[in-house]
Formats: sequence, structure tokens, C-alpha cells
Amino acid sequence: MNQVAKLEDKMEAIVSAIYHSYMVRKTHIDSSLSDQYTRSPGWAQALYQACSVADVNTTSALVTGSKGKGTVSKLAEALVRGQGLKTGLFTSPHQLCYTERIRVNGDEVSVEDFVRLGQGVQESLTNMEDTIPLPQYMGPMAGWLALALRIFQDQETEVNILECGRGARFDDVAVVKAQAAAINTIFDEHLPYLGQTDLDVAWHKAGIIQDSMVGVVVARQSPEVLKVIKDEASLKGVPLLVVGQDLQAEVVHPTEEGWVVNLVTPHGTYTDVSIKGLPTYAIDNGLMALALAEILCGGPLDHQVVMSVFEDFSFAGCMERLEDQPPLHVDGCIHRVCAQAIVETLGRRYDKPAVYVLGIPDNKDIAGVLASLVPHGKAIICTMPDRCHLPFSDLPMTIAKANGYEKVELIPNTADALKRARHLSGGELPLVLLGTQIWVGQARQIVESEQ
Repeated sequence: MNQVAKLEDKMEAIVSAIYHSYMVRKTHIDSSLSDQYTRSPGWAQALYQACSVADVNTTSALVTGSKGKGTVSKLAEALVRGQGLKTGLFTSPHQLCYTERIRVNGDEVSVEDFVRLGQGVQESLTNMEDTIPLPQYMGPMAGWLALALRIFQDQETEVNILECGRGARFDDVAVVKAQAAAINTIFDEHLPYLGQTDLDVAWHKAGIIQDSMVGVVVARQSPEVLKVIKDEASLKGVPLLVVGQDLQAEVVHPTEEGWVVNLVTPHGTYTDVSIKGLPTYAIDNGLMALALAEILCGGPLDHQVVMSVFEDFSFAGCMERLEDQPPLHVDGCIHRVCAQAIVETLGRRYDKPAVYVLGIPDNKDIAGVLASLVPHGKAIICTMPDRCHLPFSDLPMTIAKANGYEKVELIPNTADALKRARHLSGGELPLVLLGTQIWVGQARQIVESEQ
């Protein structure tokens, strides 16, 4: 066995250890209950102690929300790095390779460092497993973050930006002491794990706010959701910066790739910033990332650096265009709110209906996405990834039959689904691929292999 294969085997063993506690205990977890009754972040804290990363005094920011938290995390990291600070970035999930989750100064961690520092995490996880009583478990995010923090400590990063998992109040990431946070748009997702309503979800997400923070950036929210967040911030004595109130964006003009905007924060105005993201929420994501970077850097950022970072930044997976003729876009959409924004974006850009390919599992808002797309699309082809732990079935066809959606069809193999979509497009209609990040990664590979 060559050295590369040996390293890959060791990496797989580390990842297996990260998921082991959950996988062997998941049958004991009542999936109908909220995280507040089933999650035990104290085990994550114990793991961080065991890995000697619990008390690292690096400046950190936490990012949560129902959509766009990965984009805000990545862009904020690029802006902070542009100011000359050494950064660590932790995001999830990955699309193609485990190393995508952990970056230092913008670069993915090497497989060698992943293994070298991951084996210590693997050992700690193994040693702790027998001490955790059923039905509690060590959440996978705890293992991933322990590894990320070890790598950041080894590389002596100055600022770390950490994307939370599905929640925040009972999240394994949010137990890390941080100086700032960002809360992107919240809607009714991850039910019942985050409760039964969007206000329940807001309560979970608002738990990201810590009394150690000097500021929290908040996306546009419904009045009811915003009140939940404001109440939490008031309780902790932390100031908020809210998009549309304390933070403003003025569209100068649209471009082929997105927008030119003026971004206004309490520290000043950044004029003629180029945002390469087609949906209007890309503007808000950019504004949030800028405000978060200002908090982490302690003041206004260099205008030219901001211009350069935005010019080079790709809003990957945010209606990202992979092909021009016919136009082919990909987006990590799994909820009706996102689907409605995509329909609005397409309506502004094209005068022809789109052909959609969906890789959305049963436990996401497949019903809401179909309801949003059917009135506007030429056809909707549902498919599934080759490998994924999420549940996929013929549920889309059951929903389609119950609602009389004649435009919907199911083709399980993604490559075959894409071929069908191209045929229906006739080389003219826009193609739009929507689904989980893992499915989007697999679909992207197929598209690139065809070029």
C-alpha cells in the first residue's frame, strides 16, 4: 500500500471515530424530541478539554442561521484575512473531501495534518465513549471541531470563524467562547429537532449569543423572530447590528454575475462593491460578513481590500453558474423560502421557464420546494445522491400525485437525471440544480466530467 493510500485509510478511521458515538446510539435517540431533550453539549466540552483546546484564547466568531451561514463564514474569513490576520475557518458539510471543512488562511488543511492531529482526537473519542450513558452521545460536530481547533492551535491562527451545526443553544460548536456572532435568516427548518415553529427555531439559534460577545450581526427576520433574538441579546447585554436597520445596502446596478452595491455599516460606507451572487440575499450575506469582519478587526476595514476580496470571492452554491449555454446553475436550496427566492431571481434573469433537478431528502422541505417551483418550471426531476446518510425515497412522487403536479418525475440516478434535464431543456431553457451540499458536490462532479 502506498503512502497516499495509507494516509487516506487513517483519515477514514478518524472520520469513523467522529461519527461512532452517534451511529451506535442513534436507535436510542427519540427523534421526535427537540435537541434540548436529546443533546448533551457538555460531552463536547469534555472532549475539547481532553484535546487541550478548550481554553485557547484566540479571537473567535460563531455563525448560525437557517440559510447562508456557510457563505457568511467564508466571506467574513476572507475579509479578516485581507486585513493581514491569520485565520482559521470551520464549515460543514463538505461537498467532495473531508479537508474542505477546515481551512487555515484560506487553504484546506493537508491530509498529512488532518491525520497527524486527528489521531489524537480519535484516541480521545475512543477513551470517552464508554463513559457516556445512553441515550446521550458525542455529537459528530464535537469531533470535527476538536480536530479543527487542534489544527488552528498548531498553525497559530489569530482569528477563528466557526460555523455552527443545525442549532446553537445546544450545539457542540456554540460552547466555544467567542467574541462575536452572526445569525442569518431563520425559518422553520430542522423540525422537530429545533422545535415545532420558526419561533422555536429562533430560540435555539439565539442561544449562540454569549455575554462575552462585543457584537452580533443579524440578518433580516420576521418581527416575531427578531424579537426572540433581541430578547436574548438584551438578557446577555450584547449589542446587535441588524440588516435593514443598522446595516444598509444600496444597489447601484445589476451585473451579469450579480450586483454593484454600496454597503453601509456604523463604521462608514464602502462604495461600488462588486458582489458575484445572483439572488438578492447574496447582498445581505455580503453585508453581514462585512459587519462581522469589522467587529473581529475592531473597526473599519481597508476599502481597497474590501473591494478586492468581494471581487475575487465566489458565492459557490448560491445560484452559481457552471455553464453558459444553456445557463446551468447550482444552489444548496432545501426549503421553500430559498426556492421562492430562486424563482424570483430566475424571473429577473431569464424570460424562459427553467428545468429543475432536485436532490432534496425526505426530511427536508421537499413539499415546500415543489409547491414553489411547479407553477414556474418547465419540468422538475427529482433524484438522489449515490451515497448519503440522509433519507431519500419516492416521496416526491407521492407529493406530486397528491397535488396533481404533472411536471414532476423521479430518476434515482443523478447522471441520468441530468441527461433527462438537458434533453428537456433542448439547449435553450435554463437548468437549475437544487439540493443538499453533498448532492450538489456530486452533481457538480458529473457536470464537470461532461465538459
